[in-house]
Amino acid sequence: MASVETITVLFTDLVGSTGLASRVGPGAAEELRREHFTLLREAIAESDGREVKNVGDGLMVVFQSSSSAASCAVAMQQRLDRHNRRAEEQLMVRIGVSAGEADLEESDYFGPPVVEASRLCTAAAGGQILASRAVPGVRGPVGAAECQRRGPAATPPPARGAAARLRGQARRARGTRLRAGAGGRRRPARRVHLG
Repeated sequence: MASVETITVLFTDLVGSTGLASRVGPGAAEELRREHFTLLREAIAESDGREVKNVGDGLMVVFQSSSSAASCAVAMQQRLDRHNRRAEEQLMVRIGVSAGEADLEESDYFGPPVVEASRLCTAAAGGQILASRAVPGVRGPVGAAECQRRGPAATPPPARGAAARLRGQARRARGTRLRAGAGGRRRPARRVHLG
């Protein structure tokens, strides 16, 4: 029998994971995938989140607190940003967050906040966090970042999100950076958004 809980749900997705093996080879791709999960799980542990399941190249995580979920999302992006500064192969993650009542059945969650968080994750760009309006705590300080509403996010119905730009740690990620060993190619720096 299912029970109903009020939770905040966070989904992650490793951007470009399908093409990773063809670029770096299967062994190196698996090592990078594991490193990505280690970085995400460190942020989850520090934020009192609970990993519900691994969804291939991403995670579904639940929190009892929306502010903990938002802090975790920021910490995930910051950890990946630190990794990317020293790595030849960049790891980009998109994150979706929603809150509300969900059915808990056999250690898994179902219902509107789960669907919405998944859709927001799909709609996010690499390095971006999208959170629904149902997530309190997306305004004001979140960890080392400042959040502001930016308006509706382009998400598939019925998900309705609001984007918020992060300030603080993520601010220095703006602009262009050169990748060592990339033949001088310029790559846009990641922009982190919460919304």
